[in-house]
Amino acid sequence: MREIKFRVRNPKTKKIIGYEWITEHNVWMYSYIRTGDTEYFGVMGDIADREQFIGLRENWSDNGIEVYHNDILEAHWREDCGLKKPQTLEVTFLNGCFMIATCTVHEFYRIYCSAFKVIGNKWENPELLKEPQ
Repeated sequence: MREIKFRVRNPKTKKIIGYEWITEHNVWMYSYIRTGDTEYFGVMGDIADREQFIGLRENWSDNGIEVYHNDILEAHWREDCGLKKPQTLEVTFLNGCFMIATCTVHEFYRIYCSAFKVIGNKWENPELLKEPQ
């Protein structure tokens, strides 16, 4: 079974406050939320914004950081793609699919990209998505 989990943000500050996941044993969504020195376990309900884990971990390093919706990636391309320079790309959700640039996650990872790493997200690092001047 694939991991179904979410990164949870405070809707006002857009800061990450924890993670939620669905267990294999039932359909309840459990939360681990940390605010300051306080930790919470339970169901968050509708008081937070969520970004889903897309099923990929970065392949740039051995630590394999998880990739979530709205993350910003630095992508390095396979030699046969014709693209030489790394690109900065956002993970989006369109027509029922997680997308990276104009391709599905599967196409991006299996066909075009040789390596990628998470360099930020659109809420905390919006400047990464701006076109260079």
